Amino acid sequence: MSADGAATVVRVAMVCNDLALANSLLGHYKEIKSGMLDHVKRGARLYLVRMSCGHLREGILAISDVKNHPGLSALVEKCRAQTQSAFAALFECLPFRGSQTPRGKNNTKRIPVHL
Repeated sequence: MSADGAATVVRVAMVCNDLALANSLLGHYKEIKSGMLDHVKRGARLYLVRMSCGHLREGILAISDVKNHPGLSALVEKCRAQTQSAFAALFECLPFRGSQTPRGKNNTKRIPVHL
Protein backbone atom coordinates (compact mmCIF):
# COMPACT_ATOMS: atom_id res chain seq x y z
CA MET A 1 0.00 0.00 0.00
CA SER A 2 1.32 3.45 -0.85
CA ALA A 3 1.65 6.35 1.55
CA ASP A 4 -1.53 7.97 0.19
CA GLY A 5 -3.43 4.75 0.95
CA ALA A 6 -2.05 4.72 4.49
CA ALA A 7 -3.13 8.31 4.97
CA THR A 8 -6.67 7.40 3.86
CA VAL A 9 -6.81 4.51 6.33
CA VAL A 10 -5.70 6.85 9.12
CA ARG A 11 -8.36 9.39 8.07
CA VAL A 12 -11.08 6.69 8.25
CA ALA A 13 -9.86 5.65 11.70
CA MET A 14 -9.80 9.26 12.91
CA VAL A 15 -13.34 9.87 11.63
CA CYS A 16 -14.60 6.76 13.45
CA ASN A 17 -12.87 7.82 16.66
CA ASP A 18 -14.07 11.42 16.43
CA LEU A 19 -17.67 10.40 15.75
CA ALA A 20 -17.63 7.93 18.66
CA LEU A 21 -16.30 10.61 21.00
CA ALA A 22 -18.77 13.28 19.85
CA ASN A 23 -21.66 10.80 20.17
CA SER A 24 -20.55 9.82 23.67
CA LEU A 25 -20.30 13.46 24.73
CA LEU A 26 -23.71 14.20 23.21
CA GLY A 27 -25.22 11.42 25.32
CA HIS A 28 -23.48 12.84 28.39
CA TYR A 29 -24.92 16.32 27.81
CA LYS A 30 -28.41 14.91 27.27
CA GLU A 31 -28.35 13.14 30.64
CA ILE A 32 -26.64 15.80 32.73
CA LYS A 33 -28.62 16.63 35.86
CA SER A 34 -26.87 19.64 37.29
CA GLY A 35 -27.38 23.32 37.83
CA MET A 36 -26.04 24.00 34.34
CA LEU A 37 -28.21 26.50 32.57
CA ASP A 38 -30.50 24.96 29.98
CA HIS A 39 -29.24 27.24 27.20
CA VAL A 40 -25.66 26.14 27.91
CA LYS A 41 -26.62 22.46 27.68
CA ARG A 42 -28.57 23.12 24.50
CA GLY A 43 -25.65 25.06 23.01
CA ALA A 44 -23.23 22.25 23.86
CA ARG A 45 -25.50 19.69 22.21
CA LEU A 46 -25.85 21.83 19.08
CA TYR A 47 -22.07 22.25 18.93
CA LEU A 48 -21.55 18.50 19.16
CA VAL A 49 -24.07 17.88 16.38
CA ARG A 50 -22.35 20.47 14.15
CA MET A 51 -18.99 18.92 14.93
CA SER A 52 -20.37 15.47 14.05
CA CYS A 53 -21.64 16.80 10.72
CA GLY A 54 -18.12 17.96 9.91
CA HIS A 55 -16.71 14.55 10.80
CA LEU A 56 -19.37 12.85 8.65
CA ARG A 57 -18.33 14.98 5.71
CA GLU A 58 -14.71 13.95 6.28
CA GLY A 59 -15.89 10.34 6.39
CA ILE A 60 -17.79 10.69 3.12
CA LEU A 61 -14.66 11.96 1.40
CA ALA A 62 -12.57 9.17 2.93
CA ILE A 63 -15.03 6.47 1.82
CA SER A 64 -14.86 7.79 -1.72
CA ASP A 65 -11.06 7.81 -1.53
CA VAL A 66 -11.05 4.17 -0.37
CA LYS A 67 -13.29 3.19 -3.26
CA ASN A 68 -11.14 5.06 -5.80
CA HIS A 69 -7.77 3.82 -4.47
CA PRO A 70 -6.69 0.62 -6.27
CA GLY A 71 -4.88 -0.84 -3.26
CA LEU A 72 -7.57 -0.03 -0.72
CA SER A 73 -10.45 -1.16 -2.91
CA ALA A 74 -8.54 -4.43 -3.46
CA LEU A 75 -8.34 -4.85 0.33
CA VAL A 76 -12.10 -4.31 0.59
CA GLU A 77 -12.57 -7.02 -2.04
CA LYS A 78 -10.63 -9.45 0.19
CA CYS A 79 -13.03 -8.88 3.09
CA ARG A 80 -15.99 -11.08 3.92
CA ALA A 81 -18.98 -10.85 1.59
CA GLN A 82 -21.01 -9.09 4.30
CA THR A 83 -18.32 -6.41 4.67
CA GLN A 84 -18.08 -5.94 0.90
CA SER A 85 -21.84 -5.62 0.66
CA ALA A 86 -21.96 -3.09 3.51
CA PHE A 87 -19.19 -1.01 1.91
CA ALA A 88 -20.95 -1.06 -1.48
CA ALA A 89 -24.24 -0.01 0.13
CA LEU A 90 -22.48 2.78 2.02
CA PHE A 91 -20.79 4.01 -1.15
CA GLU A 92 -24.13 4.01 -2.99
CA CYS A 93 -25.54 6.36 -0.32
CA LEU A 94 -22.94 9.01 -1.07
CA PRO A 95 -24.24 12.16 -2.73
CA PHE A 96 -21.48 11.80 -5.33
CA ARG A 97 -19.42 8.94 -6.67
CA GLY A 98 -16.03 8.51 -8.29
CA SER A 99 -14.31 11.53 -9.78
CA GLN A 100 -17.24 13.75 -8.87
CA THR A 101 -15.98 14.03 -5.28
CA PRO A 102 -16.19 17.71 -4.34
CA ARG A 103 -12.98 19.02 -2.80
CA GLY A 104 -12.85 22.32 -1.01
CA LYS A 105 -16.46 23.12 -1.83
CA ASN A 106 -19.22 22.94 0.73
CA ASN A 107 -22.12 21.16 -0.98
CA THR A 108 -23.88 20.24 2.23
CA LYS A 109 -27.49 21.22 2.72
CA ARG A 110 -28.78 22.68 5.94
CA ILE A 111 -30.59 20.05 7.95
CA PRO A 112 -32.87 21.15 10.79
CA VAL A 113 -31.75 19.67 14.09
CA HIS A 114 -34.16 19.13 16.97
CA LEU A 115 -32.43 18.32 20.25
